[in-house]
Amino acid sequence: MIQEIMSLEYGDIVTKVEYLGEYGRADAVQFLGLAVKDSPNNIKTSTGFVLFRFSYLTQTYGNLTVEASGLIGVPKKGRIKGLLSWQHGTNTYRPASISMPSPGEGIGINALFASNGFIVVAADYVGLGISEDIHPYYHWASTIPAIIDLIKIGGIILDYKTGGSNRGLFLAGFSQGAGASVATHRELERSQATNFLLKGTAAIAGAYDLDGVSFPYGVRNSSSEEGNVVVNERGEAFGKGRIRSIIYMGYAANAYAHIYDQPISSMIRAPYDRRVRGWFDGTKDQRFYEQNLPRTAQELLQVSFLAALETGDTTHWAIQAMRENETYKWVPVQKLRFYFGAADLDVSPQDSKRAFHYMKKRGGNVELFNLGKYKHDEVILQALPLIQKWFDELSQ
Repeated sequence: MIQEIMSLEYGDIVTKVEYLGEYGRADAVQFLGLAVKDSPNNIKTSTGFVLFRFSYLTQTYGNLTVEASGLIGVPKKGRIKGLLSWQHGTNTYRPASISMPSPGEGIGINALFASNGFIVVAADYVGLGISEDIHPYYHWASTIPAIIDLIKIGGIILDYKTGGSNRGLFLAGFSQGAGASVATHRELERSQATNFLLKGTAAIAGAYDLDGVSFPYGVRNSSSEEGNVVVNERGEAFGKGRIRSIIYMGYAANAYAHIYDQPISSMIRAPYDRRVRGWFDGTKDQRFYEQNLPRTAQELLQVSFLAALETGDTTHWAIQAMRENETYKWVPVQKLRFYFGAADLDVSPQDSKRAFHYMKKRGGNVELFNLGKYKHDEVILQALPLIQKWFDELSQ
């Protein structure tokens, strides 16, 4: 099977196919038993899987053609249930890209889904993996093409394995990847960019209303006292997610200033405005940011930007950019589920609630799942067994 997958006709879009290794069913069972300790008995595995890294051409900001990469996992045997596109969470460090493959997502997601009969595709996005371009963090017009183009490549493998009898597509993602999944779902319903049948999308702990919920949450979170958790009148907790909130805001400011051709000093204050452009280049991990970024949003963000964020002033270009990249003001036709943890200190639970209520009120095909008092990195482990079961049901 390995040589057959590597030798398929993918057209001019694919520039390189690399075999990364294969994992048996026992490997998948062991990995999932370690990763999902609270609910290993809820996980289903039926086969081993083979991993490949695909390098391919796609488009990014400015309609530029660039080379990107992604991970594809193929079940070794059994019925193919469909194609699953996984969108990964925030990553600033290129060596930890999902196609390397990263243990937590690259191998883990395939242990969950490829070992259960799904062909899995997972884009690195532009700026990660083999790409050294600036990563377009939370800029969906520059992110969606890399996802959809890898889906099309995965579709060639799906047709080969099923004889063209199964065109079911499933989307799922965590954190940044949840926003990317929802944005891709919207694009597929608007443009019919593929001939797949989208059956369901699962979004875990995502940010969808950037200027109304996500950024203000990060500002308030990073401003809490060291070591304390403060609960406001809405039951939102702030305090321990403060470092990553600063990283998210710096990452987004760097991407937006580049893409919208605006001075980064209009979002980031000195001296960090001069430093951030070089820091978010794919070579720095979280420890670096913990040691070098300031401790509060007020130290990082420009006063005029904070004022515009507080009032919703759309004359500030960054507020306009955030609204351009919201992913909740639309009405999904195909099934969409939002999962969140009530104790998430990185991404506001209100993001999932706002998206759900906006869509539901207008007749959207949406469901909302509060998984309990779990933090950001904990909620994904609670959501994944539920998503595996749901996608299994939809694949029948």
